[in-house]
Amino acid sequence: MTAEASIPPPSTLSTNRRSIAGLALVLAAILASRAWSYLLFHSLAELFSIIIAASYFLVAWHTRKYNQVPSLVTLGIAYAFIAFIDLFHTLAFAGMGLFPGYLYPANQLWVAARFLEAVSLLSFNAYHDRAGRRAAPIVGAYTLYTAAIFASIFIYRVFPACFVAGSGQTAFKVAAETVIIAILLLAAWTLRRNRSRYSREVYVNLILSIFLTVLSELSFTLYISNFDWLNMTGHLLKIASFYLIYRSIMVTGLERPQEQMFTKLRASELELSLSNEAKNTFFSILSHDLKSPLSGIESATDYLVSSMGASIDPKDSVMLAEIGKTATASLALVDKVLAWARCQSGAILPVITGVDASASIREQAEILREAAASKGVRLEVPASGGLMVAADRDMLDSVLRNLLQNAVKFSPAGTCVSVHAERDSAGWRISVNDEGVGMDADELSKLFKVDGHLHRTGTNGEQGVGFGLILSMEFTRLMHGRLEVTSAPGKGSSFRLSLPADDGMRQVLPRA
Repeated sequence: MTAEASIPPPSTLSTNRRSIAGLALVLAAILASRAWSYLLFHSLAELFSIIIAASYFLVAWHTRKYNQVPSLVTLGIAYAFIAFIDLFHTLAFAGMGLFPGYLYPANQLWVAARFLEAVSLLSFNAYHDRAGRRAAPIVGAYTLYTAAIFASIFIYRVFPACFVAGSGQTAFKVAAETVIIAILLLAAWTLRRNRSRYSREVYVNLILSIFLTVLSELSFTLYISNFDWLNMTGHLLKIASFYLIYRSIMVTGLERPQEQMFTKLRASELELSLSNEAKNTFFSILSHDLKSPLSGIESATDYLVSSMGASIDPKDSVMLAEIGKTATASLALVDKVLAWARCQSGAILPVITGVDASASIREQAEILREAAASKGVRLEVPASGGLMVAADRDMLDSVLRNLLQNAVKFSPAGTCVSVHAERDSAGWRISVNDEGVGMDADELSKLFKVDGHLHRTGTNGEQGVGFGLILSMEFTRLMHGRLEVTSAPGKGSSFRLSLPADDGMRQVLPRA
């Protein structure tokens, strides 16, 4: 992420300032209620944090389909159950008189809620990518925990006492708070290790929330009375902590979900770039290592045929010819793979100049004229010059040669391969047309794809894997052109190469 991208926009800073100011006013109002009654203060503080937790759950749940951080949705489910337990903690607080005959159940419910909160904050990082996708098991687990807590406190009364009148907190309560603090610190450590998963603002909100919860729990390990200032401080810190958690889901779910999406996209883009670089390097090394032995095989077969002359056995001659033909075809394929790999890595850059494409067409046609004649295929190409395009000459030669080779390869005897060029508003369009076997829709869809696995045999048994067309498409792209094809089985194919013009001519070149 660049420095510019990490700086929050002015609207974000303004929103944050308003949020902090609003939170400060709420805390001040709740604190002022302490002057009237601590019971009123406690009820307002708890109810406000319950409202925040419930709101967090509602926002998380209803934005889960497009929230880019699924674990925050799971955390929202956790805070729904935490809010439920906190509600009964509020109702059971000393002085409310709703649960007579129980020994300070509010303190027991507090420990249960804070333990659930700490474990949820610790675990949601571990299930970052999977959390929130299947809610039923998560809801089931939280339901079982909550039911067990209520049964142990209000039915079986086996939950350890947490507060004793006249003595203060029990050893169990202090030990439980210490364990909760340890879990929270571990949660902060795991969050820091995985901070790249979140936008900067979400990470800051989460980490501050955890540390405020730690401070709140420290306050609750030190108080003597349920009504002293340490107890009060702990509740205020809890409100601030809940609010920061709420802000994290507001940012990812409602205000700026695209920021988390782009964070993921940048990570995926980097991973894809590294993968492509490794793939291209592999292709380049493999092709280079294959080229030397194939060249040796080709040279050796040529030498054997020429040196042995008429004394060679006819069967051996045929075999050597096949070996030489295979080596030559393999070398041509290796050259294409090497060129494609260099294109992918950016090692090949086009040198765009004014090129007479008609001259290039005629040159490539002459190279293939003998092969076409041996198959009984007629070649028709533009007779005159003046077809000036803005292109790289070597790349243009390669594209035209591949198109003509394919047209001849898949044309039966007695048919024609023709080249026609015409000017349009964008430049020149060169069409290579044949009357060959053609292609169906499935073959056309695989034609220019590396993973298309299109293996086709020519009308005289010529082999090919279609890599020449893939390279032609890449060269055309580098020259800012366009390569299109139309085809039908049994009716032939027409490849259209469109390139920018290098002059102001408007004409249609005649065929020879």
